[in-house]
Amino acid sequence: MKKNYELVCILDPQLGEKQLEEEVTKYETFLKGKDAEVAHIDRWGMRKLAYTSVAMKRRQQGYYVLFQFTGELGLLDGLHRELKLDEGVLRYQLVAVKGAFLRVPQLPADVLFQAREERPRGPRSPGRVGSRDGQRGPEVSAPEERVREEAAEDPAAAESPAP
Repeated sequence: MKKNYELVCILDPQLGEKQLEEEVTKYETFLKGKDAEVAHIDRWGMRKLAYTSVAMKRRQQGYYVLFQFTGELGLLDGLHRELKLDEGVLRYQLVAVKGAFLRVPQLPADVLFQAREERPRGPRSPGRVGSRDGQRGPEVSAPEERVREEAAEDPAAAESPAP
């Protein structure tokens, strides 16, 4: 029984334009050779990766490709093997789709990352403690300043040594 599948591949951007297209053609040919019907190939293009790792060759970007196809369950073992052994594939995900394929007419541009990177960063105030959510904490002073402040409030405390 044939099922619908979607395969998303993240290809190594250092392959170059010509080799990226050869990788896409290679997997299209592989699927057609296993009697799969390729419904659509969507090239999402170069995108910034959310994270990097040694397995992903420390790449900051990847070339995304979506394959939508219908095929037998038996072709998945060979496909997994090919994808794992291919040096040009950084990551992939293969899922079964219930019902018809969903088509996204156009993905939005990768502007969210650019906007975040272009935001000017000012110097942090050394006397303030920040939290993870970006909220600033209370003003913190150095121990010497604290002793001076206490001495100004209480003259008797200025004569006794600080603990």
